[in-house]
Amino acid sequence: MFGGAQYVYEADIRSFFDVLDHAWLMRMLELRIGDPWILCLIRKWLSAGVLDHGQVTTPEAGTPQGGPASPVLANVYLHYALDLWFEKVVRPRCVGKATLIRFADDFVVLFQNEADAKRFAQALPTRFAKFNLTLAEEKTHLLPFGRRHWRSAQSHPPPLRLPWLPAPPRYGS
Repeated sequence: MFGGAQYVYEADIRSFFDVLDHAWLMRMLELRIGDPWILCLIRKWLSAGVLDHGQVTTPEAGTPQGGPASPVLANVYLHYALDLWFEKVVRPRCVGKATLIRFADDFVVLFQNEADAKRFAQALPTRFAKFNLTLAEEKTHLLPFGRRHWRSAQSHPPPLRLPWLPAPPRYGS
């Protein structure tokens, strides 16, 4: 599955849970949920007012933070905005192997071919813009990966940021 990966594209979606577009999410849910009452409840839950310092505000985007359904709704959103696009459009056009690994709103993509990785990095912002998502540029990188890139280099590879994994133990400190 990961064999031959020479490039890693690691990405961070800027304020994902705060900007998730309600209209897009409801369209996505309508593809999977046939019961109009369930859809109505989800719509009401998304637009429920929030009391902050005595003021009630009604969110126009995002999912309630800490809500039990937020991770599920986020996964549905990215399934349509990212996962399916990657499987149906990106991967078939790649010369080498390509693998998307996603956990909630964090993801990395492994590429065998540098040109494939660069095309993906160029196309992703346009794809995300369609769904009102943006990348956090300071946390989004295309990195060389694998032994061949670092054998002759004087430096060490930069660490990957995989927030869903525990930090490795530090030795010799």
